[in-house]
Amino acid sequence: MADELNPRHFALYQHDPTKHGQDLQRYLTEYRDADGNDPCDWRWTYPDVG
Repeated sequence: MADELNPRHFALYQHDPTKHGQDLQRYLTEYRDADGNDPCDWRWTYPDVG
């Protein structure tokens, strides 16, 4: 799977709790591609917890 095909799925599949921690929302919000861009533009329907 390439980042260009579906960046949201790519970012989600890249998350590894042993490397990135348990906070999936934070990981996805801070995810950047190889060029340092945010290809996903994640938006949330509820406020952050904590």
